[in-house]
Amino acid sequence: EAAFKRAKAAGRTYLISVKVQQHQLTPGDAWWDVGVPEVSQREEVRQAHADHSEGQKKQRIGV
Repeated sequence: EAAFKRAKAAGRTYLISVKVQQHQLTPGDAWWDVGVPEVSQREEVRQAHADHSEGQKKQRIGV
């Protein structure tokens, strides 16, 4: 929790590195800003682009 408080108080981008056991996930959630094609004939790609655009609207830059 202390690392999150320091990150939120920082005036710039902050990295929190968490050591975990192999093949285990950490609790919580994250959104990865990975590019998705804007144009495609495949419906699942078009939906992925729409989801990505919505995710970007909620993104907190530099936090």
